[in-house]
Amino acid sequence: MAQPAQSKATRRDFLKLAAGAAGAAAGPWVSRNAQAKPVSITFARESSYVKNFDVHFQNVMAPAYEKATGIKIEYQIQAAGGSAVPQLVSMVENKSGADVAWTQQEWLYRDALVDVSDIAEEVGKQQGGWYDEIKRLSIDKGKWKTVPQANIGQLMNYRKDWFDEAGIKQFPDTWDAFLEAGIKLKAKGHPFGMSMGHGFADNYSWLYPLLWSYGVTVMDKDGKKVALDTNETAKAVEFVKKLYKEACIEDCIGWLDPANNKAFLTGQISCTNNAYSIMVSAKRDLPEMGKVIDHGLNPKGPTGQRYHALVPVTHGVFDESATIDGAGTWGRFRYVTLPSLMPVILIVTVFSIVIDMSTKAITGTPTKAAIAEAVSQIKTIYG
Repeated sequence: MAQPAQSKATRRDFLKLAAGAAGAAAGPWVSRNAQAKPVSITFARESSYVKNFDVHFQNVMAPAYEKATGIKIEYQIQAAGGSAVPQLVSMVENKSGADVAWTQQEWLYRDALVDVSDIAEEVGKQQGGWYDEIKRLSIDKGKWKTVPQANIGQLMNYRKDWFDEAGIKQFPDTWDAFLEAGIKLKAKGHPFGMSMGHGFADNYSWLYPLLWSYGVTVMDKDGKKVALDTNETAKAVEFVKKLYKEACIEDCIGWLDPANNKAFLTGQISCTNNAYSIMVSAKRDLPEMGKVIDHGLNPKGPTGQRYHALVPVTHGVFDESATIDGAGTWGRFRYVTLPSLMPVILIVTVFSIVIDMSTKAITGTPTKAAIAEAVSQIKTIYG
């Protein structure tokens, strides 16, 4: 973590810069602290799928910040794919590691984050305010514990040239039209590739919105009763079965997050749900392909609504005193780490159960039986 001379104020100033980096608002914060005593700040962030980001941060942004403020930024890259959250929790308990971080699943360690309300409110005023959805994540007990920076947009990435060749001039507006387009493209050797494995974004970023657009919810409004066993769920699962069999590449049923990027960029598929990383990688490494990639919204379902998964990026400052005094390594793991990880373990497990509900139906389990099994498993978790 920061050297002894480091102060919370300096770490908070860095957070202001991170929050406003996309706009000119960052300028005053840099100049205001240009005479700060040289110290270091450790900034932890999950490795970007677009490697240019990490390279740009390390080679351009960090040196520029150090030149302006005298503060050295130690950029601590965490491996992508699920390891960031356990590392952040461990940092909190051991009082070592990061001073500032991309705070994924921050509800697990909110007590270890300092109040940054002044920063969030100032940035909000300068940039037009905050959406209510992000307030529900970043505000705890009336205090901003993190400062929002962005949302990782998950959209349909597709080959416009292949869609045009199939006579599809606009990206499908409904799931039924999406299926029809997929059937045509698969017949021409350009199947869809919709991730259905145990990933962390590219599976639920289309499958959950599809379920929602059919009127499906996992739990009731009170969050106390499993609400998955409905006719709407059965219709949605039947649709996914048909989509997979008639429009998708066969092995997408087991894909993790990197797999659809690779399949798209090697020309194996014509459409998938992903972040902007496919477009960026194509423009950098495959410029001709980059010219014919486009993005579309998730289609509408029978309810007439379309939905998207939000993947927010927030940053927070760690309170150096957050730990349990007197606890050894095993004690911290047993009584702090494991209990604090249980909420995220349960959430990820439920995500996997809902994904598996469709994949089991695809591989031969009767639809009603697949739904019943999912309901039973979720009831075991939540009672």
